[in-house]
Amino acid sequence: MKNLMPNRTVVTSFASAAISTASNDGTYEEGHYVLHVANNGSSLLSCALSNQCVLTYDRETMKKVHSIERAHTNGQITDLCHSQVNSSSSAIPLVVTSGQDGLVKLFDLRTNGGSNGTSSALHLHLPDKTEALSVSIGYQGALAAVGGSKGHIHFFDLRN
Repeated sequence: MKNLMPNRTVVTSFASAAISTASNDGTYEEGHYVLHVANNGSSLLSCALSNQCVLTYDRETMKKVHSIERAHTNGQITDLCHSQVNSSSSAIPLVVTSGQDGLVKLFDLRTNGGSNGTSSALHLHLPDKTEALSVSIGYQGALAAVGGSKGHIHFFDLRN
């Protein structure tokens, strides 16, 4: 029988002892797990945690640059990705989350994360109490494709 070795390792907890809150050095309170990781392809890395927080780090220094507490309040974060909106003067960096609450939220990383996910620039609602299981942004940030718990893919035009 052939022994298989993993080609990647999943980090499920950053601390072995309880710490009161998340700190800037990348340690977390015991029991909070990394559910999803995404990067923007250049300088940012974001983690969705089991306590419904999203933390974004500078990839070079690994210092926390943005925090969103309680990104989704009714259920876990099911997926995470990065996108950007191009304005006339610059690109606006976004982190996008999907959740068991049936919402897809787009957060502007230039603003403070707030205590309950209130910095989200846009909420997309799935119909009929459908959970949002996955999200992907395409066509230069113009289209969101969201996989729902009822077996459908929902498309949202983000240009408006």
